Amino acid sequence: MDELSAVTDLLYGPGTAIPGLSLTDEEAMAMVRQRFPYTEYCLVRDWQWLELEVTPAERDQLSKTGRQPVLVYAHTVVYDVSAP
Repeated sequence: MDELSAVTDLLYGPGTAIPGLSLTDEEAMAMVRQRFPYTEYCLVRDWQWLELEVTPAERDQLSKTGRQPVLVYAHTVVYDVSAP
């Protein structure tokens, strides 16, 4: 039960607020299409940035492909370009 409580606290507990942009959904999608015209994207709300614990070897592997050991967990998906 302690693990369940820890996960619940992680996903639904208070965190550090990160300021965002005050855009309408349409403005946000237009900005993404302008800046990244060939990239798929999701428009989300109520999201969290989770930093993952990885070994140095795993960090090196991620770094080789330009990735970081993080996860964006979204409570609300407003729009997903790859959804049918």
